[in-house]
Amino acid sequence: GSHFGLAPDDRLVTLYLPDQTIHAVEEDGGWVVIDRDVHNLGVVPVIRMANRQRTADRVGKSEITPEVMSIT
Repeated sequence: GSHFGLAPDDRLVTLYLPDQTIHAVEEDGGWVVIDRDVHNLGVVPVIRMANRQRTADRVGKSEITPEVMSIT
């Protein structure tokens, strides 16, 4: 379970915005906001992390398949 008390099959989405972070759960074909953190940072609180970074490849390598990319 998550810290929101959701069931394992519940779908949760997190929307990161410059001044707030919103958590919503899928319900009846739509999304219901279950938590909102108004932080007023002025920037999206997300940083880039390189996956499988190497000395010659500082950018890293994605492991997201084309099939997954097509639905996101």
